[in-house]
Amino acid sequence: MRTGVYLDSGRIRPDQLDPDGLFRDKYDDYSIHVLATEDGTAVGSIRMIQGRLGQLQACELFDLPAPEGDTFEVSACAVVRDYRKSMVTLGLYRALFDLGEQWGYRHAYMVLAEPFRQAIVALGFPAIAVSEPRRVYNSWDVVAAVKLSSVSPGLAGADRRRGDRTRFADFFTEPFAWSLDPATLSTVADA
Repeated sequence: MRTGVYLDSGRIRPDQLDPDGLFRDKYDDYSIHVLATEDGTAVGSIRMIQGRLGQLQACELFDLPAPEGDTFEVSACAVVRDYRKSMVTLGLYRALFDLGEQWGYRHAYMVLAEPFRQAIVALGFPAIAVSEPRRVYNSWDVVAAVKLSSVSPGLAGADRRRGDRTRFADFFTEPFAWSLDPATLSTVADA
């Protein structure tokens, strides 16, 4: 699924695929992949690059020093076109932040297009730019740092400022209806 979304968006070229026709990179070797489905059909995926096991892609792309070992990277988010204006992306973020907290991570890095970073900050998501903009993924991107313990309070504060017309904090704190297959905790590059 990720390969198809990346090809369609121009993020990768066909000559970057492996012999199996999939896009893989060195970060897949120490990443956890999460797949969102609807009625058994893949609609989105994301990966957690585990900073305890290797270098974060954001650090390499933006020439940043390696953060503390309690940092993972939210990476390789791919959502099929018909689901891009749904809650799939936030649901994938939620899943990774849930896993990150369970595994004792305290911080996350994300490479985001600056307008998207500003949009999620407006929702209350505490994504602080820690790099200068750089043209990376067909846009001007920045590395954003997120302190996991600030996510729910940030979302709750923004919900209150909107007169509680939105419930993003609830989405990140209520029991999550998702399942995690322990067998998939190994790397699955085309998740």
